Amino acid sequence: MTQRKNGLLTLAVLLGGAATAGAATTKEDAERPAMTELPRLLQEHGQAHQLPFVEQTARYAYEPPDDMVLNPPAEPAETTYDLWGETLTQADVARDPSRADPANGAVPITQDLLDLGQAKFYRAPFGSERFFSDIVGVGAGPITADGILKAALALDGGHTDNLRVPLAYDVSVGGRTFRKGELIDTGFDVPQGAIWPIGLAISVDETGRERVGITCALCHSAVDPESGKVIHGAANVDVNSSRLIAFAPNSTAFMTHTDIDLAEVPKGDDTVTLADGTTHTLPDAEALEERVDALFLDAFPGSTDTSIDLTANPTQIPDSFTKGEHPYSWNGIFMAGPFGGLSGLTNNVHAFGADPTGQADDARRFFGLPSEVYQAILLRNAANPAFRWDPDGDRTPDEVFRQADPTPGRPGLAEVIRMPTWPQPSLLSLDGSMIAQEGSTAWREVNAISAWQNALTPPPAAAVPEERAAHGRAVFEAAGCADCHSGPFLTNNRIIPLAEIGTNPSRATIQLIQERTPPRMWAFDEPVPVREDAKVLDVPTDMLDQDQVALAFGTGTVRGGYAVPGLLGVGWSPPYLHDGSIAVGPDGETDLGPAGTVYRHVRPDARESLRALVDRGLRDKVIAANKADDVLRRAHSDGTGHEYWADADAGFSDDEQEALLDYLMSLSKPVQEARAD
Repeated sequence: MTQRKNGLLTLAVLLGGAATAGAATTKEDAERPAMTELPRLLQEHGQAHQLPFVEQTARYAYEPPDDMVLNPPAEPAETTYDLWGETLTQADVARDPSRADPANGAVPITQDLLDLGQAKFYRAPFGSERFFSDIVGVGAGPITADGILKAALALDGGHTDNLRVPLAYDVSVGGRTFRKGELIDTGFDVPQGAIWPIGLAISVDETGRERVGITCALCHSAVDPESGKVIHGAANVDVNSSRLIAFAPNSTAFMTHTDIDLAEVPKGDDTVTLADGTTHTLPDAEALEERVDALFLDAFPGSTDTSIDLTANPTQIPDSFTKGEHPYSWNGIFMAGPFGGLSGLTNNVHAFGADPTGQADDARRFFGLPSEVYQAILLRNAANPAFRWDPDGDRTPDEVFRQADPTPGRPGLAEVIRMPTWPQPSLLSLDGSMIAQEGSTAWREVNAISAWQNALTPPPAAAVPEERAAHGRAVFEAAGCADCHSGPFLTNNRIIPLAEIGTNPSRATIQLIQERTPPRMWAFDEPVPVREDAKVLDVPTDMLDQDQVALAFGTGTVRGGYAVPGLLGVGWSPPYLHDGSIAVGPDGETDLGPAGTVYRHVRPDARESLRALVDRGLRDKVIAANKADDVLRRAHSDGTGHEYWADADAGFSDDEQEALLDYLMSLSKPVQEARAD
């Protein structure tokens, strides 16, 4: 009891302390909202069920109760199993019990696993708070945790899909000046009655330092604008986590997610000594920070760039209605391993995409930089002094990092471990690392998240009479949509070559990873930390189409392509296409493309955005708006390609087009089940 109480006191007292850099004056400290009273606020707002979690972990992240969710997953009727993406029923297991053996790669999908998956989806930052707060300084700039809480409390029990957060002090960022109190659009979703956004985890470490991390839910769950309830798995169409990074003091640490050309940044006075004894002059710190800040300020909401290829190619945040949608990722690179590649995708987002310190040892292969130079750039202005490298000091960047690293022996700062293939990339992991929480077992949390996402069924975006839906389905088939969007989940599970799909090629391949090692993983029952003689599973790939593998990675002369997404829940996830370039708002003449919608926090209208996919007249307007925007041109988001029409020029009447849109907006259940109803 004492330990739990101390955990609560830690959170209650330290979150209100002066741990956040930028709390500039005593007067400003006095104006900070009641983060110190978080436990009381949770009780008063009907969220006392969160207190045990807060007490035990000194962390808070919102997880909605079932009565605040539009689409709670149904309890499984029986235990099923995932075997490398194949779902096994009890009847399958009765015929061959060995297929349900975890030693052979089977994952039993129980209610306990689903409950764990939901909890981790909403609550677990997987160590991202260390990089975001200790290195980048999220929360240490003018957007503070207290400011976020203050903005949420100002809703007075209401809800929003765009929390506007006041700045704590005047600041110049990316060539622009912002004033204290100015409201910044974040796109963070706050459900009805909540006091904190979905997907942000606030915590303190043992020294009392405040940290902000992100969870899966920040991007992949959303608030219904009408009811204020949560939609599990719906894409957050206007979330703008880039604003958190831009206003942080060391945005430079995320430079590999931009198209910064270091050769074009003026050199500064700082030098770093390489392992061979030579010295390397670093880019000017202020000039580099200014350029990175400007790019993150301009990043369009609802997108994210998880690649680290020094190319600006953000992708549209997908929904998490994942059942049957393999291969995963927009270019289909995750197709092997548990849940048909879904666990690999989840692992990649947290292990590879959210912690650039994990790539320090391999910086030359990924970025063409010596590891010492890469680490020096990341750590030169680290928010936490313990991680800050001093160019005039006597320690190397690597020594600074190793002495401050709370996860010695692991890559980077996140809760990851080395896989048997580390540091070689494979179909399972792009850098050979994997998310694993100490005290658990290998793949436990990641597989739980995969199982939970696969259990989600989206609510229908619109109620459509059966006869009208059938009419729309007939148009869907006549227009050729069903050639690719086929099967129960409306995907043929294929990657379409660029030459055929015709969309912007920027995101079609993983250009940095051409050579791969056969995928191998730790056995599911191996405890973390993994012992030296841990059991290893060889991940089967013989069932994969090797031409599709080559297409996904752009191997050799193949230019790559894009995976066919499923369409269940498509009404909840505008904008459309991999680059999020197809968007139309309430005003079809002015609200065109991301610049006319999500940039301005105008919610894209799903129906009209879908119309722009199939009507070339409206598409031409969207493309013109995209090409007129400098930011979108730089991000390679233009709206071209995917030319499959259901308009007058293709021989379809206005009513047929409307019926098609009615059908698409109604999709929520697998097609066979919907027809059986």
